[in-house]
Amino acid sequence: MQENELAMQNALAHNSHIKIEKKFFGLLTKITYTPTGVPVSKTYLEYDSTVGPQAEQILFAPSTELSTLCKHKLKISENGKFRLYLLASKDHRFAALQLSKYSDFSYDPVGEIRILEGDDARQILQAFI
Repeated sequence: MQENELAMQNALAHNSHIKIEKKFFGLLTKITYTPTGVPVSKTYLEYDSTVGPQAEQILFAPSTELSTLCKHKLKISENGKFRLYLLASKDHRFAALQLSKYSDFSYDPVGEIRILEGDDARQILQAFI
């Protein structure tokens, strides 16, 4: 398990709207967004050096600016300089995101984990998935 996955699990464990269940001797983890009872899935998305700063801008924007910034989906690249660790509920009512940047042979977090719910989650997910 990567370092940012551990940090994300820690952040989710402290969220009252998230239920984490370990199954099959702890090898499988099921995450559920409890207000809607919908499963949460995780993915990594990579962005090149031109799109990465846009992802960073969206990720750290105040909620009032999300509708303006998230009108278009960001273009994903292979082996990008930026990597976004994203957890999202299937109904897009919950999102947890952390952006990392590649330097010195590893991805280092650019900032804190951002957790969004409701319309804010739906808006930010439009830009990423």
